[in-house]
Amino acid sequence: MSELIYKKSNVNLQDENTMLEIKEKIKMPNGTILIINDFSKLNDLFSNVDILKVASGGHIFIIRKRGRKLTFYKHSLSTGTLACEIELFREVGEVSLGINWGYKKIEMFILSNNSKRTLSGKMIESDIELIEINEKILEVKGNLKNSLYLYNKTGEVRLTAINSWNEILKGISLLKEEVLKEKSKEIIVVNLSILSLVSGFESYLKKRFLELEKEGIEINYDKIYSFILTKDEKENMNEIIEEAAEKNISELELLINEKGKINFQIYDNVKKVFSKAYNIKISDLEIDSKEIEYLKRIIQYRHKITHVSPMLPVLNADKLKVEETEYSTINLLEKAIEIYSNFINKVHSKTLELN
Repeated sequence: MSELIYKKSNVNLQDENTMLEIKEKIKMPNGTILIINDFSKLNDLFSNVDILKVASGGHIFIIRKRGRKLTFYKHSLSTGTLACEIELFREVGEVSLGINWGYKKIEMFILSNNSKRTLSGKMIESDIELIEINEKILEVKGNLKNSLYLYNKTGEVRLTAINSWNEILKGISLLKEEVLKEKSKEIIVVNLSILSLVSGFESYLKKRFLELEKEGIEINYDKIYSFILTKDEKENMNEIIEEAAEKNISELELLINEKGKINFQIYDNVKKVFSKAYNIKISDLEIDSKEIEYLKRIIQYRHKITHVSPMLPVLNADKLKVEETEYSTINLLEKAIEIYSNFINKVHSKTLELN
């Protein structure tokens, strides 16, 4: 069981200060909460009530009673919505209601006064997907439940970092099919796909970097701020804090999304910021050094395609004295996709190990 981060008796879950305290505590990738109350109202088979409904950071929690069933829903950007259910087959009174969560696994249980577990839940497939928009928790049901297209806190359509990347790959795959039908389109399709691939790479890394902060993963702010802020910005950090508070976002979100303090298309930046912030070392991910060099080369090709022409047939014309010719072909694109996908999949897997 995860670390016990909150335990209280006679908790009023309608009290604003109590909910603020709980919100602050649950902004964690894993933890355990125990609420000791008189839960005799759960014995009413005909009552339907939400005992707890709260969003904090990148997490949403709901404990819901419907008839004899007590369900705990837990949503995060990494896992989507998970569910755990208890069948209320015996009466309860003053007991401890506990929830426990981590990556890919959640738990709910009821303890008697002598701390013995009297009822335990089991994980089930969630019948809803949870979303937070403008501080409201919304529930998506039915055919929309498995939709990739969710929303951010202001109502704008958004995808998680990994879903955004997978959608880029799907789009490129469709373009590749067009080339097989008509070879004359090969150069333009390959070059535009390289633009999408590198943009998707940057988008994934930026989104995932911020998702981890939202999920409460421990971050070394001293190291990351030391790397991305100028001396003047460090001295005026209060201004950054105030601006972020006014916009209801974190200081890191402000610095990355609005002030562009990290360029995730520069490989060395990626390597440094993930290491400094989350102690993720790219060198430990067992990615071949030749693949890293090719990844950086494709970023250079993206620059040429953007600033010269999307119809460039040869992508390394300036280096033909020392390199073999690199034509804009499907083979080149497929190699790039394989290398970029391997890099992102390994980074993503590593982030899922953080807690």
